[in-house]
Amino acid sequence: MVTINKPGRKVSAIPDNLARAINFYHTRGPLHGVPIIVAANPAQTRMIGNILRTYEDRPINRHTYS
Repeated sequence: MVTINKPGRKVSAIPDNLARAINFYHTRGPLHGVPIIVAANPAQTRMIGNILRTYEDRPINRHTYS
């Protein structure tokens, strides 16, 4: 599941049909990740973590993607 914060739209919680979830996000660039994701049902979904990633040491050529 990929979650991207879009203008005018609130990010929903991770659905309870997932056993585990981890969030890798970044705060720079044209699309920003969501810094914190939560489980809709913490008894069903184990949140592994919310981890900030940067690509400064590994630039991504986004011009090859539509």
